[in-house]
Amino acid sequence: LASAAWQECRSLDLEMMAASGMPEDQVAQVAGFVDCMADRGYIQVWLQTDAIDIAAHNTASTACTAATT
Repeated sequence: LASAAWQECRSLDLEMMAASGMPEDQVAQVAGFVDCMADRGYIQVWLQTDAIDIAAHNTASTACTAATT
């Protein structure tokens, strides 16, 4: 569900990062990380830490960081 929802607004987020002056390689790295997290059920842009399992999120974040750096 998170991955499908993220895909609906992904292009807008990429445009915003690019418009901010972020280098293309950094946009690609951030997008890859956020895509990875969405595949694991987390939409980073709307994350509320009081509404999630922090340990599970941290495990996903560690895996996605390793996969995208």
